[in-house]
Amino acid sequence: MIERRDLIKLGAGVAVGTGLTPIPWKLLDDTAIWSQNWSWIPKVPRGEITVKNSTCTLCPAGCGVRAQCVAGAAVGMEGVSEHPLSRGVLCPVGYGAHCSPYHPRRIRQAEGSLDGVAAALTRGPFAILDLGPRRAASSLYAEAAEATDGIYLRVPDRDEAFLDVLAARLGREPGSLGVDLENAKTLISFGAPVLDGWATPGRVMDRWRSGELQVIQIERRQSRTALAANVWRTSVDSIGDLGSLGKPVAVVGTEDLERVADWNLELGGFVLRKPAPFGEPAGRTLSSVPDGSLSVLFIDASRAYDVISWPSIRRKLADKAVVVAFAYKKDALTAHADVVLPVAAPFEAMEDVGTPPCSAVAAWGTAPALIDNPIVKDTAVDHFNRLLGLSLAPVADVIKKRVSAIEESKRGTITKLGDAIVWTDGPCGASFSSGRALARQKSGAEAPPELKLAPHQLVLHVHSTRASDTTPLETKLDQESGLYTPATIARINPETSKSLNIPNNRIALLETAHGTATRKILLDPAVAPGIIEVAVTPAADDVLNITDGALTPVNVRKS
Repeated sequence: MIERRDLIKLGAGVAVGTGLTPIPWKLLDDTAIWSQNWSWIPKVPRGEITVKNSTCTLCPAGCGVRAQCVAGAAVGMEGVSEHPLSRGVLCPVGYGAHCSPYHPRRIRQAEGSLDGVAAALTRGPFAILDLGPRRAASSLYAEAAEATDGIYLRVPDRDEAFLDVLAARLGREPGSLGVDLENAKTLISFGAPVLDGWATPGRVMDRWRSGELQVIQIERRQSRTALAANVWRTSVDSIGDLGSLGKPVAVVGTEDLERVADWNLELGGFVLRKPAPFGEPAGRTLSSVPDGSLSVLFIDASRAYDVISWPSIRRKLADKAVVVAFAYKKDALTAHADVVLPVAAPFEAMEDVGTPPCSAVAAWGTAPALIDNPIVKDTAVDHFNRLLGLSLAPVADVIKKRVSAIEESKRGTITKLGDAIVWTDGPCGASFSSGRALARQKSGAEAPPELKLAPHQLVLHVHSTRASDTTPLETKLDQESGLYTPATIARINPETSKSLNIPNNRIALLETAHGTATRKILLDPAVAPGIIEVAVTPAADDVLNITDGALTPVNVRKS
């Protein structure tokens, strides 16, 4: 008769015996191998190892990249020290840019029906919203809009917003001014992440590391730039409060744009920038389109340089409007599109980049493909030709024309890095102190409308990284190192937490006029009282669905 004691002895013997056999270790080994060979994980090919040069197109900075390729596919990225703009510096997104074609949210097939597009085009005007302007493709979009009585729209660059305010005050065209960081001794920043991938990272980082450039950060938030800056002030009333400044002084910012323009006029921290010799379409802004007027909206989200909220788009659409998105991965905008058409990912097709934000001179660069056998070959231009019955030239042909225009202009310097070409224009001739020399042709620019808030009203402050989205490699780094604030967190001041009676690490419901979203509360004394600070990416569609710009009135309560 088998007793309970016998069963216990048998179980103990099996456990000990199994531990002394190779069975559990073999299972662990097999599991590790299986976990690296799931269908959605890119396989490293076998073949010839080569090195190719290109340009990162995930943001308008246009940093040079040198890729190690195996069998015609990029498997690793590094900066290019010879690049005249980026000077070997890459942001974290750039190092993982070669993973973009294998994004987990990659779109490989069309989603939605095109049957309603033709009918919608007959009901009213349509527009093409370009989220990555200044490219050769942008010129083709403007050409398509002009040929079919459409509207070409572009999103203003947030890093150059203060320069547009300054240009308006001087009666000059947007994009005609730049910041001469190469000659500045002091850089004053109002909220701009100048030490965290801002504009073209190499322009700031080299001089700051060498001690030639002093960075003064004026920002309420305890950002990485604020912690690394030579001087961090949460607020400043006047220039005199900063004491003696090494001159020349450059002033930039993403906050308090009117004051940034005032200080630039006083300190002369800007220069004239000549336009590129091939011309670039100006386009209209989305805000200039009447509400409820568009029957069809085409959105090129393939190179979204910045996030854009859905409410700001939705109000421009007419009843039964059709939204068609061109994208290589799913994000907040494709979730609202009636039709999503797949396009080539970064480095799958020949591209180009325009003048980087805040550059003192006009610049341009090509981005040769780094993948011989792309997953998707179609571009947004190919889709436009089919949808609108056009014969737009291939992007590669426009790039060749731009090269010819640059060569004929005999301006600037052309640098060849393998198959990639980088052109940088010469200076305009105006000195760094030209701020006072430039005659004021207007009394001033129209001030942006102020946000009207009720007493004790909370404000949802949305901020984002420059790049269109994190790559799979950077997503892992984010999770393990906390490189960027998770999109699942809302930072608030401890005083705000007390007034709301919402403790740390508690899930809260954020409610605006456009909808609701949930976030985990994180107490942070660096956040100003009354501010609910949330980081967003194009994938964080719940927050982008309820915001109407950088600052939105919000109600917060326990979830």
